[in-house]
Amino acid sequence: MSDTHIQFQAGYFALEVDGLVHGYFQSLSGLERQTEVVDNWETTRDGRVINRKYPGKTTFGDITLRRGVTSNAEIHEWHKKVSQGLIERRNGSVVMFDSTGEEVARWNFENGFPTRTSIADLDASSGEIVVEELTIAHEYAERVK
Repeated sequence: MSDTHIQFQAGYFALEVDGLVHGYFQSLSGLERQTEVVDNWETTRDGRVINRKYPGKTTFGDITLRRGVTSNAEIHEWHKKVSQGLIERRNGSVVMFDSTGEEVARWNFENGFPTRTSIADLDASSGEIVVEELTIAHEYAERVK
């Protein structure tokens, strides 16, 4: 089997913004690209009515990353600036590593900014790790590795 068909098991993800790692995360969602379908009804020369389908606009889902809370507050500071009207659009990457720490996939995004930061419900008696979540809106993303 060639390397191009190996299925990867994700170990963890890194968020790189402007070439710097801004944290490591356990889960990722929303990294998607969707193209609308445009219907165009046409009549053929022999009188049949057919529906030709064409690609329409392509949109990209917001990227959501989750991790245990850390002392690193860079992402929260970036979101704070955005919430105060100082929109700082940045380019970045979401990098997937396997359990050995080897990079196995990379998605680059353009003109991203945080739209949501949150902390999971807290219960000091549970002994569970406190989870924080970050959502980034962006204008374009593509898998480059």
